[in-house]
Amino acid sequence: MIAGDAITAADPSGVWGLIKEGMAGGWALVEARQNAQANALVKAVAEDFATGGGRAAARTELQAQFGGKEVAALKNIALAHLRSVS
Repeated sequence: MIAGDAITAADPSGVWGLIKEGMAGGWALVEARQNAQANALVKAVAEDFATGGGRAAARTELQAQFGGKEVAALKNIALAHLRSVS
């Protein structure tokens, strides 16, 4: 989700772009859940996100990381978070 947020923030394209980026992230999760060849960690994250508790936890974390920030800052915050994870 944070990677999708970084992509969206890097090139904001209005409401339609936000919808398309959000849908792309959702489809990536669906694909990870259905793909038998998917990385085990990615698959586990996608499975967890499919639960109400997993979505709530992700939403809470995203709001904590990005809530109230300027769009220009979102890309840098997302990239810093992704670097720390990698």
